[in-house]
Amino acid sequence: MASRTAGGHAVVGRAHAAIPMAEPGRLLIVLQAHANAEVLRAVTETGSIAVVFTQPTTHRSFQVKAADAVVTPPAVGWREAIERHARAFALELREIGFTETFIGAYNACDADRLAGITFTCASGFDQAPGPHAGEPVPT
Repeated sequence: MASRTAGGHAVVGRAHAAIPMAEPGRLLIVLQAHANAEVLRAVTETGSIAVVFTQPTTHRSFQVKAADAVVTPPAVGWREAIERHARAFALELREIGFTETFIGAYNACDADRLAGITFTCASGFDQAPGPHAGEPVPT
């Protein structure tokens, strides 16, 4: 995920889960607050966010962008969402040869120090390698 500061500087981070919200087109991403403090500040300043989702075994990737992002406090159910994502991502990584040590380190998350960012997907783009990379996709 990425955002930009009020001064236009890019900041990047990593989320641990994405949760579709009840309202169509709304998404919540869950992240470690302490590890993504710059992103949280930038989102608070500008409301801008871009998030890329990738399936490692296929390299299929897409990006969503929004200008209405807001930081949200932790809520019930986030730990379970992180655990589901970690299990699914681990299956993908094992399939392409990553070690359990790497997978454990990559999926490590301090679930007691979480924050969320909610937003409405305003635009989407194909980010998979190939001739359609960068093309708009429906959100």
